[in-house]
Amino acid sequence: MMSGTCLAMGLVHLVVWLRRRQEPHLLMFAVSAIAIAVLGVAEVRLMTAESVGAMVRWLRFAHLPVFFVIAGLVAFVHFFFRTGRLWLACTVVALRAAVLAANYLSEVNATY
Repeated sequence: MMSGTCLAMGLVHLVVWLRRRQEPHLLMFAVSAIAIAVLGVAEVRLMTAESVGAMVRWLRFAHLPVFFVIAGLVAFVHFFFRTGRLWLACTVVALRAAVLAANYLSEVNATY
């Protein structure tokens, strides 16, 4: 139910952003909300995995929407409040991107 709510809010904000493109915080909120909906689907698939291999694949996939949630929320705060340190926001996103890259380039999952 929460995934559906997040998806609906994300799509609403995406449509509003398409009409008011000068407000990037709307797009960042939409990205975060849609990513949270996708993360919810990944978590349900994790709970219903019938093998360890399937669970590992879904756990590895779950890092992708987590990246978009973090990047979207950091960008949302930057654009909406027009405050904060840009270098700090870029560092947070870059570190999460490094974790995402390491997660997909190595055999070991970044969760454990």
